[in-house]
Amino acid sequence: MHGMTKTLERRREEMLDEGLLLGIMQGINQKVENQEIVQDAQLIDEVIDSLKPLYGRSNQ
Repeated sequence: MHGMTKTLERRREEMLDEGLLLGIMQGINQKVENQEIVQDAQLIDEVIDSLKPLYGRSNQ
């Protein structure tokens, strides 16, 4: 029985490690996505700003 407990404990630690790694990877992916969204928004702002003179007015 003691050997089984050790095996279960080791497996539990492996699962925690895998979960932690997965969480870190998901966090990194989310951060990359957020950064891309921010960059897209900045690009859109630049395009809008460049078009404003053509229309002779601004929304501010």
